[in-house]
Amino acid sequence: MDALRQIKIKINKLGLIRNSEINLNRMLVFVGESGLGKSYAALLSNYLFELMMSMHRMNQFFVSSNRTFNELKGNITSQSGTLFVVSKSELIDWINKDAIDYLRYMLNADQLDADIEFELPFLQDIRFTYSRQTEGISENTNRLLVISVNEALSYTVRYDAEAQNDETCFSVLLRYYLVQLLLGNFRSLNQNYILPPSRGTIMTEKIEGNTGLYKTFVEDFKQIEVSSPHPERVSEALSKEVAKILDGTVSRKSDTYYYNTSTGAEIPVSAAAASIRELAPLTMFINRYDISVSSLLMEEPEAHLHSNKQRMMGDIMSLMVANGAIIQITTHSEHLLQRLQELSQLGYLKAHYSTEQFAAVCEQVEANTETVVLPDVVSGYHLILNEDSTVRIESFDIMRDTFNILIKAQRKSIETITTLNKYVTDIIKRNEDE
Repeated sequence: MDALRQIKIKINKLGLIRNSEINLNRMLVFVGESGLGKSYAALLSNYLFELMMSMHRMNQFFVSSNRTFNELKGNITSQSGTLFVVSKSELIDWINKDAIDYLRYMLNADQLDADIEFELPFLQDIRFTYSRQTEGISENTNRLLVISVNEALSYTVRYDAEAQNDETCFSVLLRYYLVQLLLGNFRSLNQNYILPPSRGTIMTEKIEGNTGLYKTFVEDFKQIEVSSPHPERVSEALSKEVAKILDGTVSRKSDTYYYNTSTGAEIPVSAAAASIRELAPLTMFINRYDISVSSLLMEEPEAHLHSNKQRMMGDIMSLMVANGAIIQITTHSEHLLQRLQELSQLGYLKAHYSTEQFAAVCEQVEANTETVVLPDVVSGYHLILNEDSTVRIESFDIMRDTFNILIKAQRKSIETITTLNKYVTDIIKRNEDE
């Protein structure tokens, strides 16, 4: 088991949620009725990725404990040595508290009642060491310090620098050290992006955002707007799926977004279908960022999409994960959920069948041999209302358990339709007999 899946989040209390656990994975899917806390659980699952990418959050850990370079450089009296050690328990305790602060900010809920515990079994005490170096041979020789974290990553600073940048070197090192521990390489994560509900509005309106969630979204979207497209970073299969679900492309001219249809027509995005506006931020993210080093939280990816395109969204999510992305989604869509089940089943078969056998199965079910997701990288979590009005989170196997969840959700509808069909059929038959 890789380090990412070893991370467990114990939720003793979070809104209505009680006594539940979440294990991180490449793709997390949260399902359940509205108002139970899917967004809370998804944001909490996204927190560590935000922590590793946010200069501000991790920096606060060192600033609050008076561990900045300027405050500690006076203790450097030898050629090399240890600056300080952060114990595993100290860091975990701070993460537990900061995760709650993060949720309160994102949800604009200062009074959010929460008790959360992160378990990172692979993490050890973190030792920051230094060694002196020099640069140049003149009287103006620069004195340099190489700061290292657990002898894994290093950061070089000038000893006589009067001040550090906005982020202390210790924060930079720890952020990327955690990335290396979780994903195997400190370069394996470069951005974390959140797509909230009603995201399409940003394509046509000016949004400032009242909650941290939308403020963050607006700030991140501005960065996407000024980024250059990098089609070479997107796999051919993913590019085709994005083009197919949009049935065209989205472009920008003089601060206005336009939808260019596959037939050659060009219309303002404001006049396009709501589905185009909802899809546009995601497609821009895929085309302009390197998704192989990205984490994405997407709320209700099925919003405003026809059932067939909800299934296509399952293909896009799976291809993103296959290309290296880490994804958390919340959904009400039975079509999306069923498609993810199909793709995980195909992923299982691909791992156990020969190339020829698998190709034959894909041809039989009209599937693309590239559009699969391995079952062990996707995890499902079902939020369920308890009799005492609290909520519990139960894990489920996307490949094997999705059908049962869908059947339970549909059972009442099936019973109702069966009963009504009987009454309608009786009347029709009686009228025909007359």
